[in-house]
Amino acid sequence: MNPNRQRHLRLLARIIPAVFMLLVCLVGIEIFARIIYGKPTMHFGLEMWKYAKTLKMRAPDPEMSHQHRPNSRAFLLGADVQINSLGLRNHEISTSKPPGTYRVVVLGDSTTFGWGVHTEKTYPLLLEKSFNANPPSPQWKHYEVINTGIGNYNTAQEVAALKDKWLELNPDMILIGWYINDAEPTPRPSRNWIAYHS
Repeated sequence: MNPNRQRHLRLLARIIPAVFMLLVCLVGIEIFARIIYGKPTMHFGLEMWKYAKTLKMRAPDPEMSHQHRPNSRAFLLGADVQINSLGLRNHEISTSKPPGTYRVVVLGDSTTFGWGVHTEKTYPLLLEKSFNANPPSPQWKHYEVINTGIGNYNTAQEVAALKDKWLELNPDMILIGWYINDAEPTPRPSRNWIAYHS
């Protein structure tokens, strides 16, 4: 047999088992991580990954980048998070405004969304509760404050979502919950399957 061919075969005989063992180790680490970190945790990075994986999906409008998956649910950073049929962390609401209702749409990111707090403790729902307990105007029978916050949004994404989805809710007032990262450029979703699923 040709000596070069023999050398190549010996090299392959060493490389193939090493590559196989590396793949077995990576799969083992992935399974271990899913078992350990699949449970409720307070690790911010892992909880953000679970949020992105469980409750978010790509938005048809690239200006929005991502949006909430309607009718989804997760337990994140110590709080139960439920997304309604419109893709909002809010109780179910009708797109048509009930008569005598003053409707406020709140745009924002994870602070508005209420990262790490129970739904009833998010500031839009606290504001709604306060308005209905002490109405700012006798003209309105009821106040609705709608939380459209989505984690990792910037102001450009919030405005794109307003134009694309939330103006049809016919708001009487629009509030923006601004945070320092709102000036950052709009992220583009990764197309890397491993980064998204691992």
